[in-house]
Amino acid sequence: MFKFADMNIVVWPVEFRQPGLDGGDTATVHVHFKLLPREVLNARDLAVAKRLAARVDTDASSIGQLMEMAEAVIERRPEDEQLIVDHITGWNADDFEGRVEFSVENLRALLQYDVYYTPLMAGLHEASRHGPLKNSLPGPGGMPARVQG
Repeated sequence: MFKFADMNIVVWPVEFRQPGLDGGDTATVHVHFKLLPREVLNARDLAVAKRLAARVDTDASSIGQLMEMAEAVIERRPEDEQLIVDHITGWNADDFEGRVEFSVENLRALLQYDVYYTPLMAGLHEASRHGPLKNSLPGPGGMPARVQG
């Protein structure tokens, strides 16, 4: 049965690297994202592509140079931080030591560091592109799974 959720909120796993002397570990946080509409996603993708095309000149002969240019055009913009704040409604952060409760203040504090900002922005895009499918699958993402025996 098809069901359209007017809130369009998807719980999506986001992995954060945790620093450490041994190279660190990862913590998975299940973030509650309000989905971005297709028009917004496509406009953001087009803007990044245009910034990349403007930087690529005929001397970009290697994949390495192209990747450096791509990283330069996927820069943080003030409106991006607000986009994240507007589209995260909560999280389950049991993997964090000392449990970090969701609040806009805690979210803004995390966004000051690329180690958190980058996965959250990627998670917003991934959830918006693939989240509705995940929520329609049996199991934890959607409807109850059939009992296996």
